[in-house]
Amino acid sequence: MSFRDLTSAKTTTDRCPSSPSQSPRCEHGRNVICESRDSGNSSRIDPNAIEIISISKPFKACGYRAGAVIGEKSWVATLKARYAAMNGVPYANQRVAECAWSDMPGVDGFRADIIARRVAVVPGLRHLGFEVDTETENQSGMFVWARVPSAVGSTKILKECAAAAGVLISEGSSFGDGFDQFIRLALNEPTEVLKEAVTRIGSAVEYFHEAA
Repeated sequence: MSFRDLTSAKTTTDRCPSSPSQSPRCEHGRNVICESRDSGNSSRIDPNAIEIISISKPFKACGYRAGAVIGEKSWVATLKARYAAMNGVPYANQRVAECAWSDMPGVDGFRADIIARRVAVVPGLRHLGFEVDTETENQSGMFVWARVPSAVGSTKILKECAAAAGVLISEGSSFGDGFDQFIRLALNEPTEVLKEAVTRIGSAVEYFHEAA
């Protein structure tokens, strides 16, 4: 079983402030993600919600495969029983998760890095003609989703052109129906590297302008 990271999981909360000193304002039905340290959990807003978290991305510990589920007790008990039948999580991984969640080492600094990277990337993509929604999406997490410019006829070809320029992007269609006009860019490199990546993506977009 895999666990989506808390910073990536979509909840039913309204936008939560980036400042930990502010109390998050929540409104049922909004599909937004929290980026503050004290973001609460979705089950307090919607009793039908289940929140799934992991230690992978916040603590840069992708190989440990340890996570947790927060939600209605009977649902969590059912999941726990089924997961136990699959031999559960190795004890060493559980101890790593316990230490990580107890002390939250490095999380504040890593959160600040991700915010800075997103701030650097979004204007560059928009300058190239990509549509990047920061009102209801792209508010948190380690990825930026962008709708490709109208001149781009194929995200597959765009991906190939970007790869030829030394940049790896993901086609939105890989993540389900309705995303075929989107790409996903990971924020897993330093800001300056990501700025250079956006410049190279621009050269890939230029291919379509020249072919038009």
